[in-house]
Amino acid sequence: MGALNDFKRKNSKFIKLSDGESFVARYNGYSMMFNKLTSKDVPVYKFQTEDGEKFLQSQSGKLCAFFDEDEGSAKKGQVVKIKRVGIGMQTNYEPELIINDEFEPDTKVPF
Repeated sequence: MGALNDFKRKNSKFIKLSDGESFVARYNGYSMMFNKLTSKDVPVYKFQTEDGEKFLQSQSGKLCAFFDEDEGSAKKGQVVKIKRVGIGMQTNYEPELIINDEFEPDTKVPF
């Protein structure tokens, strides 16, 4: 990746993943945001990375179930890994809980 793309990803507040890319970060909860394109509220997940707080906006059912406050696998403050599989309308996310006492943010996070 070129220097300008690295700069853009590091300084962006939103996480953008390409097909096959993943990131590891500490989950900081979510909030609902109105999406003007779909005219619906969508979840925006918050993560702590080495570059500060970053956000991932997605309507993925897998992410909603994974981060559900009552029945989900991940709770606020836990370290998670999220991988994007597919492109466009065929995008899926594969969330995973990382069980590790010491959190070291991924130094190769593709933001």
